[in-house]
Amino acid sequence: MPDTRALTAFRSTPLVLALLCTPLLRAGAADPHTLRLTVRDAAGEAKTLVIGIGGDATAGFDAALGEAPVPPPPPLPLFDARLLDPEGRKQYPFEASWVDIRPWRSTGQRDTFHVACQTGRMPVTVTWDVPEGFAERLTLVEVGKGVRTDMLRSGSALAGEAGGDSACRFLVIVERPRR
Repeated sequence: MPDTRALTAFRSTPLVLALLCTPLLRAGAADPHTLRLTVRDAAGEAKTLVIGIGGDATAGFDAALGEAPVPPPPPLPLFDARLLDPEGRKQYPFEASWVDIRPWRSTGQRDTFHVACQTGRMPVTVTWDVPEGFAERLTLVEVGKGVRTDMLRSGSALAGEAGGDSACRFLVIVERPRR
């Protein structure tokens, strides 16, 4: 009698892949509770990060929402962009993720998302497309410079300076998110 275990495993592979990828697709999809930020260096290297406020989110990792820790950043001058967890709420092993969804608490809440990037090719451009009704106020602040961008009125901002430091940090402040 032939061994059919390999055939059975092969047939179930698409289902397993679909189940594993669904959280990532959900977090990255056009959702009124998530915002995609694309960070791109001067050479065109890019990384898309997802932030959001959602009723299903917890203070820890939510695999169903696509949250997962990421490995340490590569050595310079390689490009990297990530969401940091300076308050230790998520307990990231490397203090970073590419998706950060926070719990919805009230219409008056304010959440600050910390973004770090590194590259040998500054400056970086941050772009976004805010979903309708995402929040009442949305601000990007470059750390150390205090430059503020109203993200509801603009779709991009520059961070860092050409020929400047190889790292930059900025904050995305979400005020009064919509449910």
